[in-house]
Amino acid sequence: MQGDAVARRVADVCHAVVDGHDGLPDALGLLARLVGSDFASFSDISLVHPRESVVTEHGRAPLSPGEYAEWARLLPTHPYAHHVATADAPAPRLTDVVDLREFAATEVFQVCLEPTGARYQAAMRVARTPDGLALVSLWRSSRDFTENELEPAATIVQALRHALQLRALLDRLSVAATAVDGDGEASGEAVAARELTARQAEVVALVARGHTNQQIALRLGISPRTVRKHVEDLFARTGARSRTELAVLWTSPARRGAAITPAGR
Repeated sequence: MQGDAVARRVADVCHAVVDGHDGLPDALGLLARLVGSDFASFSDISLVHPRESVVTEHGRAPLSPGEYAEWARLLPTHPYAHHVATADAPAPRLTDVVDLREFAATEVFQVCLEPTGARYQAAMRVARTPDGLALVSLWRSSRDFTENELEPAATIVQALRHALQLRALLDRLSVAATAVDGDGEASGEAVAARELTARQAEVVALVARGHTNQQIALRLGISPRTVRKHVEDLFARTGARSRTELAVLWTSPARRGAAITPAGR
């Protein structure tokens, strides 16, 4: 792709993210094509509860429940994951941190990576908190990434990072504006209308962790269509206009009050 075309595509993806759409699949596809990786992934990793980590991939089939479980079990033993999570300026390539021959003998490589052909990894951190991190990873089976290849990729990830931050700020602003509307007081009827069933509370908690409808369905043992209906119901009950805004409502202190409360609390 020519430079101008790449810039326009990145702008389109970032605008979509800021507008509240899921731009991650397009961003991963763009990165995979630009760099020439076998596949790309976006990982929202919980360091406290690894089983709640979410992985979105482009170029290979989604992780199965069994693969999720193995990743959750072995993630704490992955040396590059630990490095990316803790280093102030993480190295961009797995081979900058570990010896591949030694790494190939580890369980995390043999169970989680070798079956997919993922031998070389380049990771770019999108966000880091005390409890977790989000990162974009590019994967190859036959050759390592070069600095020249990773330089434009890092710029794209930086743009994506800023777009996600702006979307989160806009969602917080929307929630704050809603909270103060009408003198900041919700009527008893409004509060009751926003109370959630136990199943809806489970769904919104997983939405807040970034799970897709398919992932939520696998986790809860229900159909994706049922999950979609629950999400639509949640939008109607809370007034949220996007999954991100719904997540902000759920994770904010306001949910302990009138904004969004599981029924029976």
